[in-house]
Amino acid sequence: MRYALVATASYLLLVDLVDRVTTPIEEHRREYYGISWFADGTDLVLSHSGLDNQTLVDMVTYAQSEVGWISAGALESGRFLSQPHQILCLTDGKVACTNTGRNAVTIIDLHKPGLFQEARISSSRWHWATRPATISIPSSRAMIGSMSLPTASTRDRSSQYSRFRTCG
Repeated sequence: MRYALVATASYLLLVDLVDRVTTPIEEHRREYYGISWFADGTDLVLSHSGLDNQTLVDMVTYAQSEVGWISAGALESGRFLSQPHQILCLTDGKVACTNTGRNAVTIIDLHKPGLFQEARISSSRWHWATRPATISIPSSRAMIGSMSLPTASTRDRSSQYSRFRTCG
C-alpha cells in the first residue's frame, strides 16, 4: 500500500507512505472523522462532527452536539448526528455511521434527506443522562428507531452482520 487517507479535526490528508509526504486535500468542512467510499462511486464519503470537539466539556454540551453530518461530494445528510465517527458504505447505497454521542448506529440514505434508521443499545436516546449502574442488552430484541424488532438467535448472530461489508 502506497497511500493512506487520514481524517483529522482540521484536514483530510493524503499520505504517501513511500515518499513520506503528506498533502492536505480538503479543509473547508472541518472536524473530519470517518472515511469510506462506494465501490462504484467517484466521491469519498466522510463524516463530520460539525463542532469544535474541545467544547464538549459536560453533559449539557454533549446533549447539544447533534450537529454532525455525512457528506459524499456535494451530497450532505441533515445535521443531526452526535460525534459521527466510523462510517461504512453499504452495498445497498446507504451509509452506516456510528452515532457515538448517542451510543447508536445510524443508517443514512443520502438520496432520501431526513430518512434514516437507527439501532440503539437501549430505548433511552441519551443513555448517559440516566446513568444506570450497569448496561444490559436484551439478547432477544434490538431497538431500531422507536420500534423494537427481534434479532437473530445467538447461534446465527454472525450472519446478522453479513450485509455490512467494506465497499471499495
